[in-house]
Amino acid sequence: MPLTLALCCNDPDNGNFEGYAESIEIHDVELEGPRVTCNHLPGKPPKGSHKFEGEDGLRVGRCVIPCLDYKTWYGNWCWDAARVRAVHALRVLNYLVEKRGWHCVQAGTEIFEAINERHRVTVQEWKRYLAGGEE
Repeated sequence: MPLTLALCCNDPDNGNFEGYAESIEIHDVELEGPRVTCNHLPGKPPKGSHKFEGEDGLRVGRCVIPCLDYKTWYGNWCWDAARVRAVHALRVLNYLVEKRGWHCVQAGTEIFEAINERHRVTVQEWKRYLAGGEE
């Protein structure tokens, strides 16, 4: 299931790409933290990924995942967004959970507590959340 991974990575004064994000939304999970590098890597899917996972790559810090699509100025000029498979969105989410200073601002109770208690979100928790099976 493809999800939207939105990156607040553009200068708020002019919309120019800055190369880092301090706010990231994965589906409807909102996270904030210190600057993390982010780059769209057109035509460069990560090694070992399959064609159906995406033709491009997306770097969030040290986490590089395949992406299906990338759009600049998503919603407004401060944000860009990528469409990624749920399993890869979870990789980015857990990368941010382990990164010092990142915290959840908004999500369902189970995911919110998992992130802010600094434990990795499990595949089962993520699937349940996406299916709407938690608060």
